[in-house]
Order: sequence, then structure tokens, then C-alpha cells
Amino acid sequence: TGANLRIFARNVSKIQDLKDEKTSIFSEIKETVQNADYIIFCLTEDSIVEKAFMEVVSEPYHATILDFGTSSPGLTEKMHSESLKRGFRFIDSPMTGSKIAADKGEILFMVGASAEDFQNCNFIWEACGKKIIHCGDVGNGQLMKITLNMMQAGLAQVYMEGLILGKKLGLDLDYTLSLHDALPISEERRV
Repeated sequence: TGANLRIFARNVSKIQDLKDEKTSIFSEIKETVQNADYIIFCLTEDSIVEKAFMEVVSEPYHATILDFGTSSPGLTEKMHSESLKRGFRFIDSPMTGSKIAADKGEILFMVGASAEDFQNCNFIWEACGKKIIHCGDVGNGQLMKITLNMMQAGLAQVYMEGLILGKKLGLDLDYTLSLHDALPISEERRV
């Protein structure tokens, strides 16, 4: 996109390979987000997300905050409400995909945002992902991610039960596993 990237990491040494002329790495959140137009969170759990978020909104930056992680609906609503009170824009856009998909720019984003914010930030998701789904208002991205996780868990359970059935019926497990690649589900439709 041509933008400068400023990355915060709790363990800076783990991401030094990302540093270049357009990418700076910081160990302090406030230093990272200074003068930013867009602030992206991709953190692991609600307590960590909330702490980082509160540190960001304690300053009058007036940026757009995007949460790429899977945060709880309650925290998402809190961050949205606090953002509005403090002059920030807020978008929830949890993602799904493996590390390999991320490296290839093939992440799926489920976005909860106003139509205007969705349009204004679309270049960010396009730079990172393969598929972007606007799920409606703020909060709906997280709700869609929870729904997707439930669907994937159900599919995994049924898949495993099929393997167990095949084994109990005396089928060779290697043959049963080879069916997976022959299934009539295209690679593009697998999440």
C-alpha cells in the first residue's frame, strides 16, 4: 500500500525479521501508535486486548482502531463504545486462516463496521487477505467468527466420527483418509 508500518510487540526479538525501511518495531504501545491514522490489534486474549486498547484510547489520537483478533462480544461492544466517546473509530474484523495463509495473504476477514468505515479501510484488508466479508454493524464480525468456529468444530467432529466408523467397519485408515482429497469440496471453499 505504500504506507509506513509501525509494529508493537511484547517480544520485539521475535519479529526483527519484519523490520525494513518502511517498517519500524517498538516495545511500547504509545510510541508505536503516535500519529497513526489506523491502529490494528491482533492480540491473543481479552485481558491483553483490553489493556492495549485502554492505553491507546487514553491519548487523543482520533485514529481508526481495527481489532483483527477474536475478542469477546462484550469486549467488542465496550471498545466500540469507548472509541466513540473518545473520538476514535472502531471496527471489529477478526480473521481466520493458518500462518501459511497469512504469509500468502490469503486470510479471511469478517468485518463489523459502518459502510463508510468499511470502504475507508478496505485497502488494509485487501493488502492482508484473500476474502473480506462485511457482516454489518460493529460487533457482527466477532459474532460471525464465533458462528464460523462452531461450524468448523461441528465439521471436525463429524469428520472424526466418519474415520472412527470406517475403522470399526474394518476399512484401512489410509484409504479412508485418502478420500479427504477426493471430496467434491473445492480448495477455495474450504476455510
